[in-house]
Order: sequence, then structure tokens, then C-alpha cells
Amino acid sequence: AARRATPLGEARLAHVLLVLRSLGGARDDGERTLGSLAADPPPGLVVLADAPRELAFGWTGRPWFGADAVHDAPRDAAAFAAGAPADAVRVAVSVRCDEAAYGTLLVTETRIAIGPAADRPFRRYWSLVRVGSGLVRTSMLRAIARRATAA
Repeated sequence: AARRATPLGEARLAHVLLVLRSLGGARDDGERTLGSLAADPPPGLVVLADAPRELAFGWTGRPWFGADAVHDAPRDAAAFAAGAPADAVRVAVSVRCDEAAYGTLLVTETRIAIGPAADRPFRRYWSLVRVGSGLVRTSMLRAIARRATAA
């Protein structure tokens, strides 16, 4: 429940980094949650899984062109799975709950498929944002854990 209900604003570092990433573009007020994204995804975001233990989203584009670099956004999970253009990347991000001996293990996973013509620009871009990307995920996981343990 905490995974679906934690507002992005509670993951302060993630929120700040994502606002900075937008470079003055669309800004989130910090109230959106993973659950609200699954129920009403913004343009370009595809819901890949919306299950009790996992939420997964996909995006196709050229992130090195900025926050609004969506490329012919697939309309559904099947179109997303069909592949990305040669000059773009497909990004899938999931947050899931796995059973563990001590309770619940919260896991995030990001997978990136790089089109052949996107390899060089994406690798340059990724060398700049890789650390921030990890910080965003860690910040979100910590916010979810705080909410879950406070309940």
C-alpha cells in the first residue's frame, strides 16, 4: 500500500533531481504517486504492469535531448514490447514487493534497451546522469519504506 501511495514529494531528493531534470519544463507538485501514475499515466508513459506486488512503467525516447524527448510513444505494453526506433532507447522501470524472511523486500529495477543509432549519444548521456538516476531510485525506496514502517 505504501508503494502505491507515497507522494514523490516525500522522496525529497528524487523530487528535486526530477524537477532539475525537467530544465524548466513540466514540473510535478510532488503529490503524484506510483498508484496515480498507473491510474492516469502522463503522455509518453506506458503502464507495463499494475499488480498487487509490482508496478512497472515504460518510456521510449531520446533523453539526451531533454525532459520532453518522447519518441512516438507506444500506446500500450504490447506496442512498447514491440521495440524502439533505431535512434532511441526503451526504458522500463519497476517497483515490486518480494517476500522475505524478515517481512517485505522492496526492489526497484531499471532496464534500458538501446537502439543501434542511439548507442553513442545514450552512453554519453548516461555517463552524466547515472549517479543521479541511482539517487532518485534510492530516495523513492527510502520514502516508501518510511511510509510503510510508520503505518
